[in-house]
Amino acid sequence: MERSRTRSRPRSAEERRSEIIAATIPLLEREGFGVSTKRIADAAGIAEGTVFRVFSTKEELLRSALRSYLDPADVIAQIDAIDPAAPLADKVARVMTLLQEAGSRIHLFMMALRHRDQADPKGSRWDNVFRFAPPGCPERGDGEEEFSHHSQFAPQATVLRDRVVAVLNEDADQLTVDPQTAATFVVLASMTALMGMSAIPIDRDTLVHLILRAIAGSPEPVTTTTSSPAQRKESE
Repeated sequence: MERSRTRSRPRSAEERRSEIIAATIPLLEREGFGVSTKRIADAAGIAEGTVFRVFSTKEELLRSALRSYLDPADVIAQIDAIDPAAPLADKVARVMTLLQEAGSRIHLFMMALRHRDQADPKGSRWDNVFRFAPPGCPERGDGEEEFSHHSQFAPQATVLRDRVVAVLNEDADQLTVDPQTAATFVVLASMTALMGMSAIPIDRDTLVHLILRAIAGSPEPVTTTTSSPAQRKESE
């Protein structure tokens, strides 16, 4: 008796798109913008022509991969999971740790891309992927939107700030400013400290204490129960 054959369900266009993007990101990390669409297709297990049936150009694929990499969905989910009953100091410490971990990962990724692009003997591809020209400039095609790491970060920062507002709303009675202002300060202080940590280090509890002085007028030094990445490494 002949066994019936089951065919796998054809992938939707969105599924195929997601698979190609997922295959592209690690190659971008290792090889930069010079990675070939043949390498991407091989990593995705598809023919190279399939890449161009999903994405009109290689640049469109690279922009889509960067958007996916910069997507803050995972960080947002972790911020939303913060215990509402936790002490304010622990909430601030957790938010700060999450923002700095994500910011550090993205910063290193973008710097690695830039370094590999500059070292590419075939010339820079950075400006082919990122568009900085404002609408109406001859260098920019009709209907093209600006695509830069800065243009991608701005709306994400707003979304992250809004999620931090939700975290701080539970402690609004302890704040000396409104939750939106407090959340903005927490985000700015966290990311500013990240950029300066290599040159002017500051320990996590001291930074949390300074933030609490600013948003809640707390005069007492704090010892948070949420461990920082460095503290977790030391304890292993």
